[in-house]
This record gives sequence, C-alpha cells and structure tokens, in this order.
Amino acid sequence: MTTFAEPLPLGSIRLRGEYVQNALDKEVRYLLSLDAERLLAGFYENAGIRTPYVRYGGWESMLIGGHTLGHYLSAVSQASRNPGVPEEARERFLARVRRICDVLSECGARHSGLIWGAPLAEGAGIEAQFDNVERGRTNIATQAWVPWYTLHKLLAGLIDAYDATGYASALNAASALGDWTARRALAWDADTRNAVLSVEYSGMNDALYELYARTGKPEHARAAQIFDEEPLFDSILSQGKDVLKDRHANTTIPKILGALKRYLILDGRELDGERVDAARYLRIAQVFFRMVLERHTYVPNAPTATVRRAMSTICSNLRACSFLSRGTSSIPTTMTTPSQIPSSPRRIRKRA
Repeated sequence: MTTFAEPLPLGSIRLRGEYVQNALDKEVRYLLSLDAERLLAGFYENAGIRTPYVRYGGWESMLIGGHTLGHYLSAVSQASRNPGVPEEARERFLARVRRICDVLSECGARHSGLIWGAPLAEGAGIEAQFDNVERGRTNIATQAWVPWYTLHKLLAGLIDAYDATGYASALNAASALGDWTARRALAWDADTRNAVLSVEYSGMNDALYELYARTGKPEHARAAQIFDEEPLFDSILSQGKDVLKDRHANTTIPKILGALKRYLILDGRELDGERVDAARYLRIAQVFFRMVLERHTYVPNAPTATVRRAMSTICSNLRACSFLSRGTSSIPTTMTTPSQIPSSPRRIRKRA
C-alpha cells in the first residue's frame, strides 16, 4: 500500500529572515491599503444595492471587472491565517473576509446565485456577457471579455475563504454560484459548449471539482466535466511535439489542473450511480507536466535575439519554479508512472 504525504496546514510553517519578513510586511500593507468596499462597488451596483463607494479604475471599470476581488479574497483569507502577520492585522483580514463573503452572498441571492461585478455589456442585464460568449459576440470593449475567467476567480476566492476561515457564508455563496453555473452549463448543446470553451475560462473545471468536494452536489461535478476541454486533452495525450505551440500558458495550465482534480476528487467514487474511472485525467496531467518541463520554457518578450537567448537561459532555470507556483506542486517532476503522482493538497489518498 502506498500512502501519499499530506502537506502541512496553512499557517503551520514560517519562513524567517529579514528579506522574507520585509516582503511579507509590504504585502500586508498593500492588502490593507485596498478598499474592499470599492472592490465590491460593482457587485452592489449590479445587485441594485445603493452604495457611496465607486469602483476602482482600469480593468475594474471594464468588462473584466470583478475578478480582482476574487484574487483579493484569496489573499486576505490566507493572510488571516499567516502566523507571520501581526495579530491585529490578521483580525482585520478576517473581518474583511467575512464582510466580502456576506456581501457576495447577498448580491448572489438577488440573481439566482450569480455574483457579478463588471459593468454591464451590450445585451440583456447581468448575464449579458455569458449570453454573448455563447453567441460568439466577443468584442472585449462592448460585448464580452472573459466572463468565465472572471467567475473562476470569484468561485476560487470563496472556496479559499471557506478553507482558510471556515466561514459558512463563503461556502453558501460558492454553492449558490455553482448551482447557477450548473444550470447554465448543463443546458449547452455541443456547439454552444465549443463556443464557450474557445474563450478563456481559466480553471472553472478545477474550481467546480473543488466545490463538489465540499458540497457533494452531483450537479457541481457534472458542470465541472462540461469545462473539461477534451480536444485539448486528446492532443496532449498524442504527445505531439507542437501540441503546446503558441498556446497561452495562463489559459492552458488551469485546464490541466482541472483534469488532475477530476482524478483526485472523482476517481473511484460514485457519481449518478456509476463508479468513476478517471485514470485518463491523471495521465493527461502526467504527460502535460513532463511536456512542459522537457520541451518548453517561458520567454518574456524581449527586443533583441541576444536578450531573448539570455532570458531563455534564465527562464529555463526558473520555469519549474514558476510552473509549480501555479499549484502543480501536486505532481513531482520525477514521476514516471501514475502511481507516483501524489494526491490533492487538501487530502490524503491511499491506494493498494
């Protein structure tokens, strides 16, 4: 029997040293400098709740608005558990987590679970961007930017908030958002699904599998499967040398994390009365990970060939660190067989 090691809980490890503490102190100051009410302003507006606060500018005033709050909710949730953060600041972070989750829960209740903070696009109401993507209307200035990407950040933020703090409102809002997503996604025909998955949707499959692990609602797992991009997965399993050529890393990696999560959460369990065999999705993650590490690297835009070569050399050493930082630390770089891939960071699995 193989027993996979389980990572220590959040807050159980501290990195010490002047450099690390300085970085953490700056991060704490920055997080506290942001006004949660301004990050919530668009959600108030779309829910018809009066507020004196004005949304931030930049992307928050464009059709991708609202996704920053998802990132922020993850950050303050983790900061509330960080032993390196002063107690007074941890309490402030926890208060913000609860406030944000309560507001999102209230806003979602007014729209059948949908939580949305972006300015409204051309179309009918709060769901216009989602409608437009399904119809292939994707002008990012007026019709739709990446609504499912934005929704992923919000759903992941709520799950992170619940995991870090145990605050019930976070899971309630996440579950209602998952219900809304399932109702929509499970109604797609093949053409609509393909249209939706052709626009960046980040790790919607990943987040929905994580949500299912906490709610046990079958519709959350079925919705997650809708976001599993099978043509991409087939191409990865083909192991062709140019499978990842010209693919956007920030778009592709979350999809593979979702595939891995399908294995970790569903494999061997019953769903809709049938026992799930998700071994294919473990293999997808395995092949992709080795494909990235052995055949690819990340080279930022550079003005000259000399600089590009230099950056390639630097990034070849950094690529594994960058890749692992996105959550794929659940797959060791030395793996050669599926049995060597460890389980989800949030649980332990034992296999005979």
